[in-house]
Amino acid sequence: MNVLLVHADAEPRSFVSALKDAFVARLEACGHQVMTRDLYAMGFDPVSGRHNFSTVASASLYRQQDEELFATEHAGFVRELAQEMEKVERADVLVFSFPVWWFGLPAILKGWVDRVIAAVRMYGGSLLYENGIGKGKRSLIIATTGGPAAAYSKWGVNPRLSVVLLPIHHGIFWFLGYDPLPPFVVHAARLMTDQQRQQALRDVEVRAERIEADAPLRFQRLADFPSFGEHDRLGRYMVTVRRKRDPDAAYAALVPHELARVGELQQQSRLQFFSVAAPNDPHWVGWLFFRAATPADVRSALESLPLYPYLDFTIQEAARV
Repeated sequence: MNVLLVHADAEPRSFVSALKDAFVARLEACGHQVMTRDLYAMGFDPVSGRHNFSTVASASLYRQQDEELFATEHAGFVRELAQEMEKVERADVLVFSFPVWWFGLPAILKGWVDRVIAAVRMYGGSLLYENGIGKGKRSLIIATTGGPAAAYSKWGVNPRLSVVLLPIHHGIFWFLGYDPLPPFVVHAARLMTDQQRQQALRDVEVRAERIEADAPLRFQRLADFPSFGEHDRLGRYMVTVRRKRDPDAAYAALVPHELARVGELQQQSRLQFFSVAAPNDPHWVGWLFFRAATPADVRSALESLPLYPYLDFTIQEAARV
């Protein structure tokens, strides 16, 4: 496979740079072709403007998408950007490697997206979501954070990691049609021991080995929406869960498998939210929120849960508000 890795860190000895190097080395050892774009080393200019183009659509008013349309039709992108676009178009996998800054991309990498991912040539019209330039291709985030994993969890002070990365996973990768793989994120790298760092480097090598095999995250398809201004054709269903009887040893043994299956349903974008009471609560109850076509589809998903025989489910359709 042809892999394009866009790296954004000013320090070549940083841990995210070490992760990038280990990932690239393992990809190449597995026979993949890798094109690495080290934006700081390149001195990439992240600021968009008329210097993106050798053509002019309107000299009186600058609208970047209008200029991108005109440049697409008249081969009017400057050579620097045209070469980056060609690399994106050739690649089977697009990888972003960066430290998370202010809950998002470093400015230089966001600027690369702003300048290289041009309207009409790279997206727009029929080139959106599952019909985009990334159709049949994959994408991946390799990142580090300053804060610990707990800070980005359901109970953390920061937004959950899935929320932090959603503008990239959905707003860039899936918007372009790529199937985003689960991200590889190392938290609080500065606080890690040498042993933990070595383990993270081994783990990122495993992700490189599985680049073709790992199941991607799933997001809503454009085909499920009559237009951008209308609701999803699929419904939303609230599910209340109660136990049929007190949990026993067999129940407890199934809990890890239950959580793994719940994670799979979330990765498939079928289960949008879940929460349960504390395990020892005498009035234990759980709530799940599904995106599905019919209550029967929800029931089918519930029947795939390992703890299904132990639980009762009440399914209610959510109002469209």
